[in-house]
Amino acid sequence: MSRNIFFYIKCFLITFLSFFTASLLAVPNEHPAFKLKSKEQLAEIKPKSSNQTVLSRSQKAPSIDNLHFEEKHPDESSILVDTASIDTSKLIQSRLMSLDPEQPEVILPDPQITIDGNDYILSVVESFLDVKQEVRYVTAKIVGHEGISRFIVDDSSGEVVGNLSIDGQEYRVIPREIDNEQQLIYLIKDVQPDKYTGRSKRKTVSKPSHISANRLEKQLLKTQLLYEI
Repeated sequence: MSRNIFFYIKCFLITFLSFFTASLLAVPNEHPAFKLKSKEQLAEIKPKSSNQTVLSRSQKAPSIDNLHFEEKHPDESSILVDTASIDTSKLIQSRLMSLDPEQPEVILPDPQITIDGNDYILSVVESFLDVKQEVRYVTAKIVGHEGISRFIVDDSSGEVVGNLSIDGQEYRVIPREIDNEQQLIYLIKDVQPDKYTGRSKRKTVSKPSHISANRLEKQLLKTQLLYEI
C-alpha cells in the first residue's frame, strides 16, 4: 500500500514540475536586450548620410582644463579623450512618419559626434523605450566605419550614457557628477575577454557615489552582455 502511495506522489511531483517548467518557458523575456535588433539584422543595414547635425552643444561642453583630477584620470582602464554636452532630443531615428498625408516620411539629419578630434556620423537604426526602468535605448551604426553605438537615455533627468565601438576601439560616454547635461568621453583600453566565455569583460567608469550615472551605466552594460549572449 505504501509503495502505491509513493508511486502516486512521485507521479504528481513529476507532473507538477513539468507544468511549472513549461509555464516558465512560456513567459516571454521582457528585458530590452531581447527586443533589440539582432546582430544579423544590424549587419544588413548599410547606412548612408546626406545631412548631419552636431550632437554636442559646443557652448555647453566643458573644457578639459576645468575638469577635476578624478575626471581626467578615473582609473587605469580608461583614458579621457573628449567632452560633450549631448542634445538627447537628436538621438532619434532619422526617418519618421509624417502626420501630413502628402508627405509620408520626414528625413531628419543624422547626429554627428566628435571624439578625440574625429567626427563620426551616427545613423540611428532603433529607439526602444523600457517602460519599467523609464529609460530608452538608442542603437546607431557608425557611417563609414565598422562599429555600433548604443545609448541609454533618461529623458526625465537628461542623463545619457553611451558605449561606442568604432573600428575596434571602445568609448564610453559618462555624465558629469556636477552637471548631468555635460558628458565625458573615455577610451576604454582594458577590454579583456573572459577566459571561460570569451566575451568581453566591461568595467564601469562612473563612480558608485554618482548613483544615477552608475545605475544607467550598469543597466547599459548588463543589456550589452545579455545581447551578446
